[in-house]
Amino acid sequence: MRIDRGFHRENVAICDVDVSSGIAGEIACLECGGDGNWGKFAPEIVGADYPCNDCKGTGRMWVSL
Repeated sequence: MRIDRGFHRENVAICDVDVSSGIAGEIACLECGGDGNWGKFAPEIVGADYPCNDCKGTGRMWVSL
């Protein structure tokens, strides 16, 4: 499924969506890659085990369909 992402919906991501109802689905977090750890991108600033801000460290996020 194609998901438009960003403030103006100008970035396109293609990913697998687990549809849980007719209006929303769950995907792997696009910011951290699905592992919930954002610290791998800037370990010298935030530390090695810093939870992702978008998914709150869960690795999953909801999208509207």
